[in-house]
Amino acid sequence: MTKINFQYVLFHKIHHQDIAYAWNQHVQTKKELSEQEIIQIGYWYRSWLTFLNGQLKHKTIQREELINWATMHSRLLPEKLLTIFPSMSYAATKDVLRQIKHPYTDDMLQYHDKILDVLRLVNSKVIQSPIKVDLTLESLLKLQRFSKLLIQLDGVDHMPTILSKAQENFGYQRVIFHSYNPWLHEFSDVYGSELHKVQILKGKLEEVPVFAIKKPLYLEQPTPYINPIAIDLLNLSTIIFIPIQQNGQLFGWLTFDQCGLPFSYNEEEMLLLEEAGNLLGCYFSRTRSTQRLLHDLKLTDKDLAVLFLLAEGFSNKEMAELLVVSEYTIRDYIQKLLTVFNAKNRTQIIATAFRMAVLE
Repeated sequence: MTKINFQYVLFHKIHHQDIAYAWNQHVQTKKELSEQEIIQIGYWYRSWLTFLNGQLKHKTIQREELINWATMHSRLLPEKLLTIFPSMSYAATKDVLRQIKHPYTDDMLQYHDKILDVLRLVNSKVIQSPIKVDLTLESLLKLQRFSKLLIQLDGVDHMPTILSKAQENFGYQRVIFHSYNPWLHEFSDVYGSELHKVQILKGKLEEVPVFAIKKPLYLEQPTPYINPIAIDLLNLSTIIFIPIQQNGQLFGWLTFDQCGLPFSYNEEEMLLLEEAGNLLGCYFSRTRSTQRLLHDLKLTDKDLAVLFLLAEGFSNKEMAELLVVSEYTIRDYIQKLLTVFNAKNRTQIIATAFRMAVLE
């Protein structure tokens, strides 16, 4: 079963775009679903695929992490959608496995159904004892509008539009996106109004404590938590920090402020903006452009498997055992990756793959 566990997570890591496409095909046949229900269950499914992709580092699905993910996310769907989700997920996975003629299709489907059984169990508990969501109808409508916007767009090129709409939707005069570089452990202000000022600001996380916290944060006064240069340059007063993350992966932060005017907050407002940050985390997790890039690089499934395992820190010997090939074959794959990414060593392969969005 260990072999199937690994093949399962590797399959989702390599073919998540194909699986998402198959899912969308099945959704279109569900005439009983409203447009809003399609948006809801689509957001949930993208988050589900992101969770599965993140399990490669374990070489299997960690049951505790699976239960935690399901418990956190099941409250976002109504009973009707929780009930039909497993069968739709099974159908999409089955389609892709058969399309690529995977050698372990039957075993993989059996394992997939066991994973879905855990979801069914958690979903049934949520249905029996629903968790109260402390958001008013007005706040839920704001999230719905923001989610619909993100579904229509794709990639960082649309960030100026997203931030402009976020200002309008959530009622703030300024929203700035601060990106996170995990290799350098730095933040940099990338998008927002007054771009010429915004892009000047960057630094190490440890230099600005509010970024190091990585949790939603309200500051009535930015001093002494924010660099005085940033305070003067942007005329900062009260400000809210919201991390953008998905399944443990940090993409950056959104800041919300009123251009120097003080404002108060309540718990519902923080929960609303935190959910908006989660939606944006899902947005960054999906990249249709990655599939086109992989085609241009001419990377095979085995090339990708070695690249993903390399990024997770596996040794040549471990990769050879997992992929059932010799260490000499692994070296050949790595040599190809060095050529494809014009890299001098394994570290440069990974760094370049991240910059090109082949790795997420």
